Amino acid sequence: LNTARLKIQRFDEKDTSILAAILADSETMRFATKGVYSFEETVQLLHLYLEEYQKRMMGVYAIIEKKSGTCIGYSGIEWHEVDGVT
Repeated sequence: LNTARLKIQRFDEKDTSILAAILADSETMRFATKGVYSFEETVQLLHLYLEEYQKRMMGVYAIIEKKSGTCIGYSGIEWHEVDGVT
């Protein structure tokens, strides 16, 4: 998906460092329920995102600023289990 300024694309293994930088930033993550992530937690989360693409054909996506080519965030759908139901 593309807009005039942004490109939305699947994450892949090469995005680990940029996602880790976003998730480790306390200002960025101040309203996140879990708070900041360690690098190891980010690796686990990225693997989950990659599995969800295969399993459900959707998930969480990288938001890329076209002008700079920089990942500026992420958005999408995350599945959570509640009372044994996903």
